[in-house]
Amino acid sequence: MDRARLTGIVYKKTGVMMDADDPAFVIAEVVRVIVDELVSRLLEQVATVPEQIRSSAKAFASEVGVQALQRVVESLQQARQTIAGDVEKAEQRIPESVSRAADSIARQVVALVRASVPTPGSRAVRARWLLAGAVAIVVLCGGSFAAGWAAATASVDQHSTRRQ
Repeated sequence: MDRARLTGIVYKKTGVMMDADDPAFVIAEVVRVIVDELVSRLLEQVATVPEQIRSSAKAFASEVGVQALQRVVESLQQARQTIAGDVEKAEQRIPESVSRAADSIARQVVALVRASVPTPGSRAVRARWLLAGAVAIVVLCGGSFAAGWAAATASVDQHSTRRQ
């Protein structure tokens, strides 16, 4: 601190002449030391602000990621429930479809048997045709049911392997 320059400035502003050894300069030095200490502390605190901001940003990003992951898990659970409901409905429709198909085939076989019987009196021919029709019905119903069951099982297996 240039005391001569300061005494000149004080004299110009106030008209009071100060000596270079004036006690006011001691007070000014004390104030300067205090201000330097406070500035130093403030700079130390400000230096940690970027790290605090980074830390807060990481915590915020982590929380956002966790919440997003929770929403994805919830969506997947809803999708699984929807798929399970669809599979259950499909499993219920398969026997109905097989039953309708079997009924239709049985009616067609009966009609074919009735049309192919040459005379009302030939019981042996009629019995063979009825037996052939019954066997055809059983084979078709069993095959249809097995095909439907296999399709439903494959669908369920496919969905369960995707979950894992």
